[in-house]
Amino acid sequence: TVYFEGTKITNADLATFTIIGDEKFNSRKFAKDKNHLYYGANSFENIDLNSYKIDYQDNEYIVYDKNNKYSLNLIIESNAGTIKPSPKNYLQLSSSYGKDDNALYFNEKAIEGSSGKHFQSLNSLGAELVSTESGVYYGKYKLSNIDISTFSILENSYCFKDKNGIYCNVEEIVDKKNFDGSYTISGYKAIKLDVDMASFQLLDGPVYSDNQKGIGFYAKDKNGIYCVYPFTKVKEADIATFHILKDKDGRYAKDKNHIFLDGKVYQE
Repeated sequence: TVYFEGTKITNADLATFTIIGDEKFNSRKFAKDKNHLYYGANSFENIDLNSYKIDYQDNEYIVYDKNNKYSLNLIIESNAGTIKPSPKNYLQLSSSYGKDDNALYFNEKAIEGSSGKHFQSLNSLGAELVSTESGVYYGKYKLSNIDISTFSILENSYCFKDKNGIYCNVEEIVDKKNFDGSYTISGYKAIKLDVDMASFQLLDGPVYSDNQKGIGFYAKDKNGIYCVYPFTKVKEADIATFHILKDKDGRYAKDKNHIFLDGKVYQE
């Protein structure tokens, strides 16, 4: 039997098993025998042992053969599992998302009913919140309350909107609570803001040397001033004189009475 750090390597051929040493890629976690190529305790499915190549790109191992490409981005070395080929025409879009001709993928698993066309990552939660022509997604879940035909991102902010409202962040849809106090999540929905859509506008953040605007941390409507993330109303703010301090990072603002940091009165 052959083991990797205490994990048995299933179906390894003991007589021909050899560690592959390559100082260029520091790849001593790779091995092979007469039947398989291995990464840790995992074996590569249907890999051609006569044409495989190990490469290292953007801090990730990529393995090729004449037929397929294999990504090791999410592979746990100590698992005694099978590494399947990446989908044909697969493109990695972010650390978590990818797409092929048919679907959007999260952690290299296709999201049912999704499309990878018109992909964009939202500022709201970094790479975790994205949109395509089929919907807005948080992780593997499609947000349940967004009309994708009227959806748009509010540029340089943590917010987005559709015909029904303006949103910032998401919340869990709890399917059921379990006897031990835990609960089961069935999905996510966008948190609709209690603001006036017609007058709502983001206040510009700082402008950097490359003329790119920074993230807008504040917004206003006819009823008040708001800190965008996490979204709260700045009750102490005077709408008429409230403005962002341009020499700061966007989190500081001022009105005739106060200086604010992250939506709260700043005490030096």
